[in-house]
Order: sequence, then structure tokens, then C-alpha cells
Amino acid sequence: KTVFLAKRPHIPFAKAPVGVGDLITGVFTASLIKGMAIGKAFKHVNNAVYGVLKETAEQQAWELETIAAQQEFVDPSHDFEIIKVLYLYLFNLFYL
Repeated sequence: KTVFLAKRPHIPFAKAPVGVGDLITGVFTASLIKGMAIGKAFKHVNNAVYGVLKETAEQQAWELETIAAQQEFVDPSHDFEIIKVLYLYLFNLFYL
């Protein structure tokens, strides 16, 4: 098991957008189903969700602008790196 760290710029919102956790879960799950490795899927989610959030902020909306930003799911407009922080060798000892 591996732990990754993702960093991206903060986007301020007057009202917090709704559904971000659902969006992350959906895009990550879809990426895994499509056969992406976990690290690649995590990076794709970070980049795609950032693009959706940026579009949402530009529209001054609080509901996610997933239709306006739909290309982000296919080809994210940003490419933030992720960092492999830790390999959990003992993970199985604690979570079996």
C-alpha cells in the first residue's frame, strides 16, 4: 500500500461548492475501472477536479460546473505532480 500527496493551488469561493467529495470519488472510481494504476488515477483526479473547481469559480457558482468543464475529465488542463510519500509495508498487519 502506498500513500500519495497531492498539491494544487487554493481556489477561493464565496460559498463552498457542493459535491466535491462525490466528484472525487466518481472520477477516481471511473479511472480505476478504466484500468489506470492507483497513482495515475490519483493524479488524474487531482488535475480533473481542479479544472472543474476552477471553472466553477470562474462562473461564480457553488454547484459544480461539470458540463461546462466536461473536457477536464478527458484531458485535464492542469498537470500537478503527486508525490509518493510512504510505502506501508506493515499495512496488512493492522488492517487484515
